[in-house]
Amino acid sequence: MRRRGRHRPAAGRGLPRRSRPVHPRTGLNRGRDERSDQPGSVLSGSAEREIASVVNDTGEQDPHHDGPRVSARAVILDQDERLLVVRQRAVDRDVHVLPGGRVEIGETAAEAVRREVWEETGLRVTVGDLLWVREFLPERHLGHPLHTTAMQQLQLVFHAHLQADPASAEPRRPDRSQTALVWHPLADLDSLTLLPLGLNGYLAALAAGPTSPMYLGDLA
Repeated sequence: MRRRGRHRPAAGRGLPRRSRPVHPRTGLNRGRDERSDQPGSVLSGSAEREIASVVNDTGEQDPHHDGPRVSARAVILDQDERLLVVRQRAVDRDVHVLPGGRVEIGETAAEAVRREVWEETGLRVTVGDLLWVREFLPERHLGHPLHTTAMQQLQLVFHAHLQADPASAEPRRPDRSQTALVWHPLADLDSLTLLPLGLNGYLAALAAGPTSPMYLGDLA
């Protein structure tokens, strides 16, 4: 009589698949060699391809993308009605942006403004009213010569007031693309490449007095 062997389930059937840890901010699976939060490491496979398609305003990979990027920026004016802007080197030209950046986990938008302004300019500010809410949907601006980001953005722009002499401005932790700080006359913004380009008119109107908070929508 033939002795029957022990029944074994077919490969891949009836056996639980070993789950792989999920990165808490990207939602991507990570294997043993995918040490994305260690210096000098890279993601592999599909994770690398997904993250490689996500870049920030300067064209750098953004490994924390899992939805629209929320950032907070500051409108800072001195007593001569000059606007403080950060000069950045893009691929083939200089562009300017309002100081500010990403809202980190665990901080409010106003706290992000204070932190980012100090890092980029060395100035302490008091955050005032929310001026504008701006969005950017990259798929609606394909081919735009000044935008390389593939990331949807939600940007909160606050009025901020200096706590110290503007002459003391000295970057503490500048972005890698940052090349200079510029105090530029509010009445002459058209001579700058200031991003987003559609913000110039709203900024110039500040010379006439305070504005009410405004939703600007998708603004390039």
